[in-house]
Amino acid sequence: MHDPWAALSPSPWQMFHLHSCNQRGVVPPVLWTQGLHAQRPPWKRYRGVPTQPLAVPEAPAATLRDALDQRRSCRRFDADGCDADGLASLLHLAYGPPPEGAIDAPLLSTETRTVPSGGGRFPLELYVLARRVAGVPAGLHHYDVPGHHLAQLRGPMPWDRIVDLFLGQPPLREAAGIVVITAVTHRTLARYGERGYRMLLLEAGHLGQNLTLAAAGLGLGSLCLAGFFDGDLAMLLGLDPAVELPLYAVAFGAPGSDDPVTARLPWTMDTAAGDDRDAR
Repeated sequence: MHDPWAALSPSPWQMFHLHSCNQRGVVPPVLWTQGLHAQRPPWKRYRGVPTQPLAVPEAPAATLRDALDQRRSCRRFDADGCDADGLASLLHLAYGPPPEGAIDAPLLSTETRTVPSGGGRFPLELYVLARRVAGVPAGLHHYDVPGHHLAQLRGPMPWDRIVDLFLGQPPLREAAGIVVITAVTHRTLARYGERGYRMLLLEAGHLGQNLTLAAAGLGLGSLCLAGFFDGDLAMLLGLDPAVELPLYAVAFGAPGSDDPVTARLPWTMDTAAGDDRDAR
């Protein structure tokens, strides 16, 4: 059979795709005969640091259709920020466990969350860079999923420094905070090998979409962020890049305008123009 890669000088993305392909005749690393028993616990817990309890999250009144229709990239945030209850609901809706909790059956023993995860590994972690969240100290926090609380890892930091880590993007100057999605790589790669890296990226996308839809349902604005200085952000979060990587981020806050079109415009534009009204 013709090898489509043979005549190429692969670019980095092609090399990644090639080396994470499933090949006929090569047994994938997953051992199905052992059942789908996930590594436990699939979360991090910081001890000996200040903790911030979060309110019991309330389901937003908006329907899923409402959230889908109202989701927009917000580039103009209200300088007053948001409150801790909104952040609590945002985090829980995006990555918290559903009411039934963990599944424990003969061939399936795993945690459950509001996103799908290959093999129930749940490799993702959430960090919050809080700036103006009423009831939450400014600084760096880790979201403790089973405890539904924030663990404060660092105190207030110059927000200009945070914006600089995200390539100086102007919309971040007034954001209430930023949720950073990271991946503890071995949770998934230990089971799926190189293929698992694809799963990490896909799961980060699932979680990012949950954050934006939850924000829309709660009346908050959100802005997805793929541009940042990886090494500097990992250092700020206190991560070992050999173990845990920042993959994605979502800024959040109260929208700076009741008009969703105006709220999503770049700062350099004062009025909506023509075709831009329908862009998302």
